[in-house]
Amino acid sequence: MQMKKRFYLLTVLISCITNAQAQLPDTLHLTLKLAEQRFIDSNLSLLAAKYNIDIARTEVITSGLYHNPELSFENVLYDPESKRWLEPGYHGQNTAELSQVIILAGKRNKAVLLAQSQVKLSEHEFYDLVRTLTFTLRDNFYHLSFLQRSLGLYDAQIASLNRILTGFKEQLAKGNIALKELLRIQSLLYTLKATKKELQQEVNAVSTELKMLTRIDPAIPVTPVWTEPSFSFHPLQELNVQQLLDSARTHRQDLLAAKENVTSQEVNRKLQKALALPELTVG
Repeated sequence: MQMKKRFYLLTVLISCITNAQAQLPDTLHLTLKLAEQRFIDSNLSLLAAKYNIDIARTEVITSGLYHNPELSFENVLYDPESKRWLEPGYHGQNTAELSQVIILAGKRNKAVLLAQSQVKLSEHEFYDLVRTLTFTLRDNFYHLSFLQRSLGLYDAQIASLNRILTGFKEQLAKGNIALKELLRIQSLLYTLKATKKELQQEVNAVSTELKMLTRIDPAIPVTPVWTEPSFSFHPLQELNVQQLLDSARTHRQDLLAAKENVTSQEVNRKLQKALALPELTVG
C-alpha cells in the first residue's frame, strides 16, 4: 500500500513538471528578413498612413469636377383669389430657369494642383515613416543580438568565477591563501552580477520594442538569428562626401516632404488669392 502511494505521488510530480514545461513558450528564432516581413504585414500605423494617401488622391478627382447646371420649373397650380385649383388646360404663367456657375481665375486648376501636391506630401511622409521604423527595427535587431551575446559572455565569466571562488574557499580553509584574496574574487563576482543585471534590463527594453514593431507576443522569448558578413570591403569606401549629399537630396523622404510642403503652401497662397474673385453665374 505504501509503495502504491509513492508511485502515485511520483506520477503526479512528473505530470506537473511536464505540464509546466509544456506551458513555457518556445524561443522564437527571428531572422532579419522575417522581422521586416512581420513588420510590414502587421503594422497598423503604416496601413493608416497608406489610407491617407488614398484619401488625398480622391481630393484630386473632386477638385477637378465642374459644377452641375441647375434647372428649375415653376407652374401655378392654385389660384389664391378664387381659392381653387387650376384646371389642366390652364395657360397662365409658367417659369423655367437654367443656371450654370462658372469658376473664374483658374480656381479649379489651382485646387487640382494643391490636391496633387498634398498627394506627393502624403507619399513622402509615408515613405519617411517606413524608413524611420525600418531603421529602428534593424537597429533593435542587431542591438539585441550583440546584447544577448554579451549576456552569454557574462554567464561564462560568472560561472568561471564561481568555480574559482569555491576553490579559494577550500584553500582558505586549509590556510593556503589570505582572506583578502577571497574577498577580491567575491567583489569581482558581485560587480559582474550587477553589470549583468543592468545588461539584462537593457535586453528586456530592446526586446520589448522589437516585439512591438513585429507584433510578437511579449511572453515569447526572441533570439535574433544573424550571421556576420565579411567587412573586408564596404561600398562607402568608393563614395565621397558630395556623392553622399547628392544621394541624400534625392532619396531622403523627409527632405522631399519639406520641399513639397513649401510647394504646397505656395500653390495654396495662389488659390486663396484667386478665391477673392467672385464666381460668375449664368442663367
